[in-house]
Amino acid sequence: MAGFTLDELVSKFRTEMDDVVQPYLWTDDEIIDFLDEAQTEFAMHTEIFKERGVAITVTAANPYVTLPEGLIRVRRATLATNRDTPLGLRNFNEMDTLMSSDDYGRVISNWESETGIPAFLVLDDTQGEGRLAPIPDADDSLELSYSRLPLKPLTATSQTTELTDRRHQRSLLVFARARAYNKHDSDMYDPRMSQGLLQQFMTEIERFRIENTKLTRKPGVVRYGGY
Repeated sequence: MAGFTLDELVSKFRTEMDDVVQPYLWTDDEIIDFLDEAQTEFAMHTEIFKERGVAITVTAANPYVTLPEGLIRVRRATLATNRDTPLGLRNFNEMDTLMSSDDYGRVISNWESETGIPAFLVLDDTQGEGRLAPIPDADDSLELSYSRLPLKPLTATSQTTELTDRRHQRSLLVFARARAYNKHDSDMYDPRMSQGLLQQFMTEIERFRIENTKLTRKPGVVRYGGY
């Protein structure tokens, strides 16, 4: 079954909030902003949107690479010249406390100045950029698999949300209603109702996580005869 259109979601919001007679309590633009924020929150908590093998230019003597806009978490990083060996994903402090060699036997002592074939991708050195260590000594391509935010913000010209599962879209409506009840200059201002709906939204997020874990969990080993 196809997902709801944006117009349908706005209409459902108005019905659930008893806001069907003009002048409306909330404008269409306000409702769309609520839904846009909801979709962003859904993506951040569930990492539902994923990209795989996105190529990023690596330039010799430059340790920095530009990370994709809207990136939430890097899941895997490899060099095009060595796809069989993923780069270690580290933060700055971890690099400073690394032992003289990693699990692959690669020495990485003075990581900020050492040059060679990159073995690590440092993700918190500079906003919007990743730092390769060692500093690459040749041009290459970094291939990233990662979770991300929605590609585009919702606007009045959007046809629908990037989320297409109706269950997920209904969760967006829950969040949108929570935001609506938290509008201070509205006759419907109700912080208690807003908080309750936010809790409902997070409960639905957790349900999604559990369902997703079941899908990705490795099957257990069945033993027979007590062995």
